[in-house]
Amino acid sequence: MEKGAIKITNAQLRRVISSYDPKYCAEKITPARQGVANPVFIVHSRSGDIVLRVFNPIAGDWKPKKEAVVYELLSREGIPAPEVLLTDTSKNLIPFNYAISKRLSGKSLNDTTLQAAVKIKVMGQLGEYLGRMHSNIFNRFGDIKRTPRGIVVGKAHELGVAKDIKKGPFKTWKEMHREIIKSRLYYFKGTEFAPLISPIKKYFKDNEHLIDYDITPRLLHLDLNKGNVFVEGSTITGILDVEESLVGHNEYDLMRTENLFENNAMREAFFNSYTRHIKLDNGYEKRRAFYALSRSLVGVRVLVLWKAHFTKKQYDLEKARTLERIRNILANKQYE
Repeated sequence: MEKGAIKITNAQLRRVISSYDPKYCAEKITPARQGVANPVFIVHSRSGDIVLRVFNPIAGDWKPKKEAVVYELLSREGIPAPEVLLTDTSKNLIPFNYAISKRLSGKSLNDTTLQAAVKIKVMGQLGEYLGRMHSNIFNRFGDIKRTPRGIVVGKAHELGVAKDIKKGPFKTWKEMHREIIKSRLYYFKGTEFAPLISPIKKYFKDNEHLIDYDITPRLLHLDLNKGNVFVEGSTITGILDVEESLVGHNEYDLMRTENLFENNAMREAFFNSYTRHIKLDNGYEKRRAFYALSRSLVGVRVLVLWKAHFTKKQYDLEKARTLERIRNILANKQYE
């Protein structure tokens, strides 16, 4: 199941840039970060830096297209996001899909040291922006896509890992989440994680009633971690990496966001801003562990698909953390 790293030459990168704009003078091309799946390059130029993102073949043509649509929706809401200049899925120039966007100013929260008061201010901004994003409401659950009729919800592409998994679109979140769990557990089969399949299935069967109510389909980010929030000074300059985005239950997003809070003051600042747009559903705290387990299964997928990209030490550490989190929730230990 492992997929190899993308191998792309400097000549190929320059061919892409030249095709985008023959007059663009690329002075230097540097890797932005060592991504597990999709490499990102900063193209430096006196006329303005651009970002070239290359998508691994494991992702279909739909992924870069969806990302461009989500960024468009974010911009409509006044949310700082990359401006996509070009998306190419033709594979005429290079054998990969790619996207070119303007470079954001600032650095990611991962690469920035902020004073306590600034962290609180930034969390307030993040709550505002995520509230605006979640205010995009649709009539079904799934992936968004552009059609001649406009932006609509279609099938959820990442659920297409096996024929017995429905891809939607779905009328209810409970239906979609059930298929999400099936798709996550697919990667456990035939691996060292296989013994966890039965207890995980039982957990979700026993607790599915927690999401058995009328849930509003909202646009989610789904990967809002410190690496995907850019800041400059005390201001958020961009929210990026929306390729995992889908239309789902806003709490599925909020559970991941909870990991950003270092203290109650940061959490309070975030939710004070967020709830000006969207009120939390009754029982939010009861569903945190439910969604934490659901999202933890993604960690196993990464370990299975991209094992070759980890050193043994990194793999063992991530494996231990992921298994501890899963087992604690299965054992009904308090979720932190």
